[in-house]
Amino acid sequence: MRLAILIAVALFVGACVHSLAQTPSPEQTVTQQQPNQVTELGKASLKIDKALADYTWWLAIFTSVLAVATLALWCIAYLQWRDTRITQRAYLSVMPLDVAPLALKGVAHFAVQNVGKLPARKVSWFIDCDYDGNGQRPKFPIDDNEFYPIAGESLVIHPGAEMKRSKNFSLTDEQQLNVLRTWTEPPQGYLYLWGEIRYEDGFGVSRYTKFSLRYDSRGYRKADPGCGYDIFITGESARFHQFGNDAD
Repeated sequence: MRLAILIAVALFVGACVHSLAQTPSPEQTVTQQQPNQVTELGKASLKIDKALADYTWWLAIFTSVLAVATLALWCIAYLQWRDTRITQRAYLSVMPLDVAPLALKGVAHFAVQNVGKLPARKVSWFIDCDYDGNGQRPKFPIDDNEFYPIAGESLVIHPGAEMKRSKNFSLTDEQQLNVLRTWTEPPQGYLYLWGEIRYEDGFGVSRYTKFSLRYDSRGYRKADPGCGYDIFITGESARFHQFGNDAD
């Protein structure tokens, strides 16, 4: 819109100046009607008018060039402003941590990292966890009513910082038995941890990061004696699932 206004103003100024330059002066009109009565003073006046017309014409050209240059600078400034928002904004990513313990009452851990250059503000999250026998599970529902913190509270993650979160989950007796079987048999099930992180990117724009992590028996480990549980899953063994991951 601004570009169209500047172009219209430049064209209007150029047209007005060109019209003035082409309008004959009173002395020129008199000279055309009475060529034999032109005096030395009239000749001098005509020279002045011609010089003024030339000056006005060049001024119109300069004004037009200046308008075009101004528009070019405005376009460059806009592109730089847009690129700055892309390169300097906050970006939140999710990294898996250990699932410890892996038992009837387990806890899955993960970290939210700000890998951008501005603080991520108004951070909120939804997390869920489930044990499933389907290694190609396609759907991971997000409940808009279960985000934390609640509306009105504010949480900030600064550039380079990370926020550790966890999610409690429960296994049935059968699921725990399947976990124990994986020590000697192919995996009988998979632990999924998924959710969504919402935040503002430092420029007041709302962003989101959706994640879906899958754990299986490749990461099962026996815990050290005295730690309070028998089995855990290493975070390094987690995989970002082929479904449920997205960001803007």
